[in-house]
Amino acid sequence: MAGGLVVRKEVRQSGGSGKSNNDASPHSESGQGPKLSQQANLTGFAPVDTGVPTFPPDEKTKNRALYSYFLSNEQVIEELLHRNGVRFNEELKSIPSRWPLEKHETLPYARAINCGEARGAQVFKVLDSSREHIQNRGELIRLYNRLAASLYKLHGEHLNRFTITTFEHREQQERLLGWLYKEIFKPDHSPPVFGVVNLPYSDWYLDDTRMKIGATQVELINYFAQNIQQADETVAHTAHHVFEAYEEQNPMSYAAINQSNNSFREDLDQISTQPCIKASMQFFSSLAEDSDYKWFRHAVITKLNPHFSLIEMSTDVLKKMFDKAKVFKSSLRSYHPKLPIAMFFGKTKHDQNALRMINSRDGTLLSEEYYIIPKFRILLKTVDHLHVNTLEKLSIQGSKSRRMRYDSLKFLAEEITKPKVGLPLIGTCEAVNGDVAPWYDKSYKNFKLFGELQLKMLEYLTEDLTNARMMNVSAYSLAIWYYHHHPSYLRHFTQGPSFPMPFELCICIAHTGHCPSLDKAKAHIPKEIIKH
Repeated sequence: MAGGLVVRKEVRQSGGSGKSNNDASPHSESGQGPKLSQQANLTGFAPVDTGVPTFPPDEKTKNRALYSYFLSNEQVIEELLHRNGVRFNEELKSIPSRWPLEKHETLPYARAINCGEARGAQVFKVLDSSREHIQNRGELIRLYNRLAASLYKLHGEHLNRFTITTFEHREQQERLLGWLYKEIFKPDHSPPVFGVVNLPYSDWYLDDTRMKIGATQVELINYFAQNIQQADETVAHTAHHVFEAYEEQNPMSYAAINQSNNSFREDLDQISTQPCIKASMQFFSSLAEDSDYKWFRHAVITKLNPHFSLIEMSTDVLKKMFDKAKVFKSSLRSYHPKLPIAMFFGKTKHDQNALRMINSRDGTLLSEEYYIIPKFRILLKTVDHLHVNTLEKLSIQGSKSRRMRYDSLKFLAEEITKPKVGLPLIGTCEAVNGDVAPWYDKSYKNFKLFGELQLKMLEYLTEDLTNARMMNVSAYSLAIWYYHHHPSYLRHFTQGPSFPMPFELCICIAHTGHCPSLDKAKAHIPKEIIKH
């Protein structure tokens, strides 16, 4: 109901629940890490169905899943949501408290005359579910955090239907949260859910258009009148309907996204596939299929094993970086909208920010001891096993063989912790613009934040461990290492009955500008080949 007759009745400022209207802001630090909201897939989607995403209503656990990964012990830990939560709290505190109040006939909603600076203005507030008390500010903040986080996740999934940049992704999320703020405090064609209106005091008659409450405001009033337990049951319903209203009011915004030609720079589908890399991948994949590399999924290499030191030297690189990039459950953070990685911000501007991998399904921080290190050790063992077989075929033995094996494994560790180009998957870095992560900061617009091999390893380390995935990343790792460090050996991987493309042709194609290793390989290529 948009409006109605009212019954004049005094409403107490606080009451039976024992709640205080001066509750502290819920932005202190403690709690549990969140789930990655927009992490439905590592790749961008082509513009397809642009309808509102659906989810099972009336399921408490499903509803809670909409927001729980952005909150820790009721505190917002996602950077953009935190900013807007602080803004919401500050706006609530600025609204004067005046009573007696005049209650709405059908909604948990009331107004009063403000006797302060704006004499005669109307002050609007939401009542609690008993309709006897003004809703407690601390409860309102908790309710807002749940709703904003649910909308953020819902909108993020919607945005991932489009092939857009991460910068556009953030702009759209900012636009949504800005719209929500306006609908709560300063709507265009309705009294606010909370706030002051400088209009002459008038009765709440049905035909008084100035007092007609908008549909979105009715939805929000009913939502904010609940307690937290009730909101757990209804937040999905409210988020769905509020998001529908936003989408209806912003058709041009989505039309612009739909026409965007921008792509996700770190999309796995966008990884370049050079002919020599593809041929090398075939070689290493074939070698893996013919070997017993799968045994390494469960094999334990003891200190007595001659391969132990090679594996552990690279593993130690990760362990040391984990010690340097420590994070806390309460740390303010920013999640990449398409990749299972997050930046955790230091408590002061002088602290280093940490980059860490997160679970691609639930967004929780992946354990160093029980997850990342064991999977990385499996990768090292698998790559080294393939490399030993490769070196035998190349007739490379002794100290040179061991040095090449060591270098290839060290290369993998450094791609994770200290890449020559881009950000680490585990490590520390500075945010140029305060607490805005690089993937949302336009200062980085012309930079590729993650390399090709990094994306492969990110997928491997955060997804389920399968033989196919293990074989793929192992073969790709060796192909990339030879590509960058020993391009002359690529000829051995691109010739023969299984590889019809000659190495010279591979390099000749690369000469078009797609192969950074050309200069290293020129010494091995006849000049007449390069000319053609």
